[in-house]
Amino acid sequence: MGMSKLDELVKELCPEGVKFCRLNDLVESITIGINPRKFFKLNPDDADCFYVTVRELNGLLGVKQYDKTDKINRKAVDLINSRANIKKGDILFSNTGTVGKMALVQETPKNWGINEGIYVIKPVCARIMSRFLYYYLEGNDAYLQYSKKFTGSTLKHVTQKALLDLLVPYLLWRYNVK
Repeated sequence: MGMSKLDELVKELCPEGVKFCRLNDLVESITIGINPRKFFKLNPDDADCFYVTVRELNGLLGVKQYDKTDKINRKAVDLINSRANIKKGDILFSNTGTVGKMALVQETPKNWGINEGIYVIKPVCARIMSRFLYYYLEGNDAYLQYSKKFTGSTLKHVTQKALLDLLVPYLLWRYNVK
């Protein structure tokens, strides 16, 4: 039986093979949003921004605002982003309930912030492409790893530590791919 196209590409582009390393070695950090209870109010009179929960995570299209999306003001966005520090290319990852629902951040946010049910995974661009990591985290291999570490009985949750321990295929490129 001949080599598949994938096998040929791996042989050509990854002559040293595909290695695995911990997600911890491929990311700057995993940060988190803020719960409004103690820090700010949802839907205040001066709200002109929106509050991202799992519902607003829209995959490769980024985040989407809906009619039912809660609104927040500029002060709340600044507070959230002082902690979450969301930038273009980061991956938003739901850590509670619908664990693993994601969005790839298209632009550094100007008018939205995230709640505490969402992790911001910050890939080191020199080591792994955001889109590759997104696709890997979306797949069965990643899910099988982190789902074994769920906490909570009714509402499932995955910890930052469990995600950082995830083994991710890491291609040793022969070429400097941009």
